[in-house]
Amino acid sequence: MGQTLNGTSKFDIDTEKKMMQQIIQQLQAQNVGENTISSIMKDYGIKRANMYGWPNTYVFTKAMGEMLMSHFKDKIPLIIIRPTMVSSTYKEPFPGWIEGYRTVDALIGGYGKGKVPCFVGNPQTILDVNLLYAFNLSANGLTVEVPSEIGRLKMLLRLGLSCNNLSASIKVLEELPSLVEANISFNSFHGPVPHTRMKLLNSHPSSFLGNPNLCITCLPLDNMKEWHNEDLWLHIIKS
Repeated sequence: MGQTLNGTSKFDIDTEKKMMQQIIQQLQAQNVGENTISSIMKDYGIKRANMYGWPNTYVFTKAMGEMLMSHFKDKIPLIIIRPTMVSSTYKEPFPGWIEGYRTVDALIGGYGKGKVPCFVGNPQTILDVNLLYAFNLSANGLTVEVPSEIGRLKMLLRLGLSCNNLSASIKVLEELPSLVEANISFNSFHGPVPHTRMKLLNSHPSSFLGNPNLCITCLPLDNMKEWHNEDLWLHIIKS
């Protein structure tokens, strides 16, 4: 079904699954306890992952998931995005909140507790936040304009700005070439929806609700359509 990480052989998920089930059945037939079975299977998983070139079962099972998606997608376009890392929160439930210690979190946690008083780095280096893929600032009391810094997030795929008090234009969305989903509902945006962002409106019309002064013009579609709600009329005409 897919290639192993070390390239030594083809990888067959069904075969791995059958082998795993056989071992579990053998252990159960010997009346081995569940906790012991769990421990044995963890060791078995690590052993199989290492054999194919993966360092642990986390990346091993992620690779299997991607293989399955590629196998069953048929003719549906598929994009798999792997964020560099997922770290602490910006604000909610409180600034800096981290769920467990993963990747760089141990370093951040150690520094916060005073256990790591310093670490080697380049003071001139700028943290590359352009790899941020999803950013949710909904219901954060934002006013007037969308923060201009958002326009620098060129890899941003999803943006949430709903339920604030933003009242300027949404021109900043033109600066986000990778954006596939944006929720700007229930603000006071005005002016036209940028032509390049019309596809967002077509895919997620409810994400633009609650902005009565937002100007919607024409969006090319195969057929003439009309979509409306209580405070926003959208006329989509075939061009």
